[in-house]
Amino acid sequence: MKHFYLFLLVFTSHIMLFSQPLSISYYNKNWEKSTKKDRYYTREIYKKNDTSFLVKDYYLIDSIEMIGYFKSTDPEIQDGLFTFYYASGIKHYEGNYCNGAVCGKWIKYDERGNIIDTINYEYKTRECQPYDTSYNSYLKKDSLNYVIVDNMPRFRSKEYEHFNDYVQKNMFIPPLVNKYKITGSVEIEFTVDMDGSLCNFNVINENANKSIVKEALRILFNSPKWKPAVSNEYPVPVKYMMPMKIE
Repeated sequence: MKHFYLFLLVFTSHIMLFSQPLSISYYNKNWEKSTKKDRYYTREIYKKNDTSFLVKDYYLIDSIEMIGYFKSTDPEIQDGLFTFYYASGIKHYEGNYCNGAVCGKWIKYDERGNIIDTINYEYKTRECQPYDTSYNSYLKKDSLNYVIVDNMPRFRSKEYEHFNDYVQKNMFIPPLVNKYKITGSVEIEFTVDMDGSLCNFNVINENANKSIVKEALRILFNSPKWKPAVSNEYPVPVKYMMPMKIE
């Protein structure tokens, strides 16, 4: 009985120790470091092990704003499940970060707790189709990078008049990009294939925010088919450059 009591005492102490935050810090509305007196948000960090930290952010009214897992808190590298909340306590967003970037599936809720959107980052890189230059006497096998076209590729859709309309309607601002008011742009080179689909994506500015890059790639991957470029009355694949900005 004494041994059981001792074990219970040690186990309880361990639970109490683990429940204490590793650190508590305060931030203003712009997520800049602040004092407790002038805070708008409060952050508690709990260490789960050497490579995992649980982070809890609270509104000024002490209701939870975010719960998420980090593999590092300085610098911040998000890795694991994240849940964001309205000030009322209702879920706002829920999804995963992988090595500092949004990944997997994200769910967006309205203020009544109803699911209003699902955003999927589980896409795979799309490769372009092999092109047979023998169908087009204007082209040689090594000339696709230098082809002169009669008509450049154009975005086409019954639902959206312009490509920018499609982007604005479908853009999902990753939660931490929105929360930290991160701005930035990314340039992506891709090919409009001969069937109008987009393929062979290549990120030009590798230093862009990882989540902004993921969102830009998702938008392009899910784009309606374009009208392909034409050379000598034949559709041909043509490279295209697209800058996308979040501000």
